[in-house]
Amino acid sequence: MVTLVGLIFVTAGALALIVKRSLFLYVLAASAPFLTTAAIKFGDNSASPFFVLAIPATLIAVTRLIMRGSWAGQSITRPLALLVAYSAIISAVGPTFFADIAVLVPREGIDSQIDDPGTLSYNLSMFAQLGYLVLAAGVVLYFIQESTVKRGVLGFAFFVGILLNTAELAADGWGLFTWPDEVFNNYGTLMYWESHYGEITRHRGIFSEPSYLAVFCISAITYFATILRKLSGWRVMFSLSMIAAALLNLAVSYAGTAIAGGAIVLAIFLGRYMYRFISGRGTLHPAILLGMLGGVAVIIGYAPLLAAIREMTTDKADSLSFLHRSASDLFSIDLWLQSFTFGVGIGANRPSSFITMMLSCVGIVGTAAFFVMLYRISKPIHRVAYWSPCIGALVAIIVCKAISDPGLANPMMWLTVAVCAHGAGQALLKDSAKAPALPANARK
Repeated sequence: MVTLVGLIFVTAGALALIVKRSLFLYVLAASAPFLTTAAIKFGDNSASPFFVLAIPATLIAVTRLIMRGSWAGQSITRPLALLVAYSAIISAVGPTFFADIAVLVPREGIDSQIDDPGTLSYNLSMFAQLGYLVLAAGVVLYFIQESTVKRGVLGFAFFVGILLNTAELAADGWGLFTWPDEVFNNYGTLMYWESHYGEITRHRGIFSEPSYLAVFCISAITYFATILRKLSGWRVMFSLSMIAAALLNLAVSYAGTAIAGGAIVLAIFLGRYMYRFISGRGTLHPAILLGMLGGVAVIIGYAPLLAAIREMTTDKADSLSFLHRSASDLFSIDLWLQSFTFGVGIGANRPSSFITMMLSCVGIVGTAAFFVMLYRISKPIHRVAYWSPCIGALVAIIVCKAISDPGLANPMMWLTVAVCAHGAGQALLKDSAKAPALPANARK
């Protein structure tokens, strides 16, 4: 069955491909925030809009590859191809080689599984996750092959997500209007948690839980904060409004990811920024300096805020949920070692952290391939100012997912990877064009 959201995106995607293919990038971007909303449902199974639209993108990318042969950025996609190939192999043989080994079954939830884990076996989740990985790789290849992809494609995805999450907050949080929950909360058997912090209902927006919202908001804030330096006029006000709205959603989520992830991401970027200033490689923008000093002053000087952060941190560390999630990561590291570091198959085990999920599912080979891919994508463009917001968002997503979002099939992550991969591909193409031709005798 095609849902209302699915009908909208399938129609928009088809029209974009027919009328103007460059618009398809924006339709695909707009679908990325719908992480836990179904576009197509079949029984208890669902597919999000992003992966439905990824089907034509993958078919186009593969057709181009067959017709053209080589393309810019092959060094970027080799680790991705290795990740896909290894995931397929280990998923095919893992449940046979490691039959009946204890795993955290994805659809059963961490809290129940940590006390009574399931056993490894072939299941639909493994095939679905492998399919999503193939489609995600297809999207990355599609973006690399495109002649022009603007960084605004990623900004548009963040805009759509912030707009929808803020609207949901205005409806359910403030009671300004009725929110159509049935349109967004329809992803198969997924549980949409209404959790509380004290007597306050935690905001989760259009996602299934607050931690997913926190990952999205921190990456969005990083994107718009990084892009501010190069903007002027109304674009500055727009970016500031996006940052303010994302901060509001983040604050009312009461997610531990918001504190831990936000602190780590902030430390990374402030450290890099100060290093570039001290080493003479960058200037200290007055607005950023004032923002840094103002933020520190507010956190330290405003006692209620500091007390709230301390209380949330203490409560989270002492909570049963935190203990279960920490135990799931330790369990998964042990599972990784039991599999002799090969992993047991993609989608077979679901802990709390993205890193422990990767290690336990696709082993050291798949995990290394994924991070080598990120390195090869980042290296050509990490000093290119135009792509800095996208690289910043990618770092923020990976950091936050390492804390509390184990899913590999995250549309925002793959969209960010795809946009950055396009930038890297274009940079490599320019470098190869500038390289001097080899003399005839050197080619032999």
